[in-house]
Amino acid sequence: MSKVNFNVNAYTARLIGRENVATLNGAILELVKNTYDADSSICILYYDDIDDNVYLIDNGCGMTENIIINHWMTIGRSTKRNKYISKKGRVQTGAKGIGRFALDRIADFCEMLTINDNEKLLWKVNWKDFEGDSNITDITAELDKTDITVKEFLKDVHNDYINQLINNVEFETGTIFKLSGLRDKWSEARINKIMDNLRSLIPINISKQFKIYTFCNRFNIDEAEVLVNAEDFNYDYKITFKVTGDRALVSIYRNEFDLINEFDKINMTLKEHNFEGFSEVDKKYFDSAPIEYNLDVTEMLPGFNEGFAGNFDGELYFTKLNTTKKDKEKYFYRYPSPKKVNEIFTGIKLYRDSFRVRPYGEYNTSSYDWLLLDRKKAKSPAAITGKGSWKVRCDQIFGVINISRTNDNLMDQSNREGIVETKEFLALKETICYVISLFEIDRQYVFRNLREYNNIIEETERLESQIAEIAKQELKNEEESGKENISTSQPTLNVTVSAVDAQKVIDKKNEEIKDLIDENNLLMTLAATGIVTNTYIHELKALTLLLGSKTRTALNALNRNDLDICKKALEDSYNVRKSLNSWFEITINSLRKNKRKKQKIDIVDHLENLFQNWNELLAPKGISLVLESIDPTVMFNCFPYEIETILNNLITNSIASFDKEDSVNKEIKVKINLDTELEIEYEDNGLGLSEEYKKNPNRILNQFETDRRDEFGELIGTGMGMGIVKSIIEGYSGSIDLTDNKSIERGFKAKIYLKGDV
Repeated sequence: MSKVNFNVNAYTARLIGRENVATLNGAILELVKNTYDADSSICILYYDDIDDNVYLIDNGCGMTENIIINHWMTIGRSTKRNKYISKKGRVQTGAKGIGRFALDRIADFCEMLTINDNEKLLWKVNWKDFEGDSNITDITAELDKTDITVKEFLKDVHNDYINQLINNVEFETGTIFKLSGLRDKWSEARINKIMDNLRSLIPINISKQFKIYTFCNRFNIDEAEVLVNAEDFNYDYKITFKVTGDRALVSIYRNEFDLINEFDKINMTLKEHNFEGFSEVDKKYFDSAPIEYNLDVTEMLPGFNEGFAGNFDGELYFTKLNTTKKDKEKYFYRYPSPKKVNEIFTGIKLYRDSFRVRPYGEYNTSSYDWLLLDRKKAKSPAAITGKGSWKVRCDQIFGVINISRTNDNLMDQSNREGIVETKEFLALKETICYVISLFEIDRQYVFRNLREYNNIIEETERLESQIAEIAKQELKNEEESGKENISTSQPTLNVTVSAVDAQKVIDKKNEEIKDLIDENNLLMTLAATGIVTNTYIHELKALTLLLGSKTRTALNALNRNDLDICKKALEDSYNVRKSLNSWFEITINSLRKNKRKKQKIDIVDHLENLFQNWNELLAPKGISLVLESIDPTVMFNCFPYEIETILNNLITNSIASFDKEDSVNKEIKVKINLDTELEIEYEDNGLGLSEEYKKNPNRILNQFETDRRDEFGELIGTGMGMGIVKSIIEGYSGSIDLTDNKSIERGFKAKIYLKGDV
């Protein structure tokens, strides 16, 4: 048997260089990274607009003849793959062995002078040689030892500041590229764009050991220096975090509020009016101390059982985009107005070993919002002082995420245009989003307390109540005297309009609020209906197809006069119809207008009817649904559809839990009791909450909180169901107790208390 060697067409080099490094900016960034890897303290990029050449200069360690032949000129082989810590202790970023082909993206011709501790070498290549049909082993470059000096190699440079800079820097070793036959026009706008990209290439703390300069002929040293020190900005919150192994340390700094001198007064006022107010520990948080969390990573990634992101850390900043003088006074803002952050520093950027991993956080690109913060905001558009969950917009938060080459859970794409989209990368994104959610919860907590405080100070409720009392007195006086427009004899307020007119305004406002509440409740019901339908859409489709099949069987049997088969098919069709009707009763029936009217109903009778429909559907799954009540009749004033929505969401979650395993005796129990409030005890014997949620069961009540994932680890649950349950319970001034779930080994338990007219 004869053996033959593989070979590679020379055009492959063009694919790797000119086409794999998609943009000029990307090619330059790749080469600048190489200068950092070489332990250089300085990198000079110079465009000579007279001769139309580009120079890249560094004072790194240089290359030996062996490295050039066996590594530099061997595609895919890199000296940095196994030994990636430099002599100066830098973690080198390159490892693929293709970065050198970024030179081909910039120009047709390349000359390189490289100086190491022992020798000087001159290397030349014509990238056009790779465009023919030759094999890559037939393409050659020139490599010679030389006595040429740096000054002689740069004799055609037209900017004296470059020679001045080189003379001031230790330059015993290094590498210089001269690129000619440029593929792009290097306009002033392009050079400025390159400088902007280089500014965001490295984090601030690297600039002291590695400086970058970008020259054209008219630039002096000050103009050429690529400053990477961020502008002074007035940030409102700072979030730092570090993930090591299975632990995450998070610190949140409140910098938005200047209320430490008012803290005691605010808190006392809140508590006097029966609000919970701030905790005592909040006082130090408003006085520069960080809010600190020590978390288990598994808690942050519910349902994520494998493929964590490894070690990484980050520093994020939140800043308001606008504010008003009135808001500044109401919410004790520290700064009078936000200062716009330069676009260079916007976005949450990802760095590996001190160098940007593009395109994450890149302004004006689709990857600017790579954490999908705006999508979360669209799903939950609540105001910071509103009832829902406030979410930050992607243009309000920026910062740095640091990963290392030593973290082999997160691998670079071969084209250097991002991280490979693995479960580990998904875990990285979700962990960052969880950290951001801690900040969102804290900021909303502060604002809601300050909102209540402002309402008290403004005495809105007192004024409305007082106006209503005056209106009542005026109407009574009018009835007694038979006169119109009479004012109360003992007015308690100096009002500019009659209290009757004021009351009309209040009534109108209350009516509008009621309409909005009703509309919101209807939307919640629609959402809950959608959750139930979406969860079991496959069963519904199967029932629909089965009904069609049985109907056709009956019709064909009837045409053949086979009455026995026809009768059996019609009986089967009737049973399928009953199942479909049960689905419709559970879902569509909840939307009927009579159920959206507040009324006193018999809860036991109402739930028995609901559960009868559920049991029709649960029986084939081997699940029993049992209702227990001490009293045969429990009358409660409520919106019937809201009670149904609570139970439908809980039952849906139980079924999802049962579907995760094959077990017998699947049971759901619901107990009803009425004392001073309606008590609903709900439990199932399914798998129960995942370990991530058992430590803090109330977390499942947050909007969009879910641990349901597909086979790729992507979250597929809506996370809306329990948030809707919580919202309905709050509407009855009630509460939900999930404490039992902390201690039980399996199963789920919830105790719900609803206040109302009993």
